Amino acid sequence: MVIAFTCAVPVGQARDGAAKRARDVVFAGQTEQGLPGYVKLLPHGAGVTAAFTYTTFCSGGDGSILWSGVSKATVKKGHFHFVRKEDAKGPRITLDGNIGTTGASGTWQVHFSTRTKLGTVTDVCDSGQVHWTLPRDGAGGQVATGYPIALRLGKTTVKTMGVVTQVNCESGDSYLIPTFYANFPLAKDGTFGRKFSDTGVPNKGLTSKLDVEFRGQLRRGKAHGTWQLKAVFSDKNGKEVDRCDSGQMNWTAVA
Repeated sequence: MVIAFTCAVPVGQARDGAAKRARDVVFAGQTEQGLPGYVKLLPHGAGVTAAFTYTTFCSGGDGSILWSGVSKATVKKGHFHFVRKEDAKGPRITLDGNIGTTGASGTWQVHFSTRTKLGTVTDVCDSGQVHWTLPRDGAGGQVATGYPIALRLGKTTVKTMGVVTQVNCESGDSYLIPTFYANFPLAKDGTFGRKFSDTGVPNKGLTSKLDVEFRGQLRRGKAHGTWQLKAVFSDKNGKEVDRCDSGQMNWTAVA
């Protein structure tokens, strides 16, 4: 079963020199859990927005890969602090960070309880305190399912991209698959991406072959494109046991 807390995060304001709009500053990359996240410093002292993917650890023994967002946190002297109390609409979130000249760093923690209709707690889950350091050469946004997508940008290359993808399978199962890839040449018109194959991390005695298609375009500080991941799972004898597909998903990001 796949569970996700989806707190809507605005994708922000594109860089548009013709309109002379103030630019957001985006820090994007991976946390110490190896999962994508980004922090966006809004112009005119309007604070920061942020979105992080994280792994939970639960008292019942189960956990999952989830994501949550912060719509706005106030910045004072380069530091920001945000706390959201747990309620019926979402988890407790604690975000702390410091903004430097080349990047931002801080901590992130999420805590929540699952309850019956009568209010009895059946499980308690926590991400633990997750440290993150994100460089300034990034673009951050979301795929259609809400999960953050984080890109690091060079002058002629999309240096890295990271996203967590939900795939739905012929068996009826669903999986969340973290993926990180590097070195997508950036054409003069701002387009990038390719089709390629990979081998997934073995899980529950199964191996997986991944077919990936990542496409995008970067223009005036705004990136958008499509993403699709297909997985074929096989047992230890190489016999195919399931086929899964994310479907083609749109994504947007701001640099």
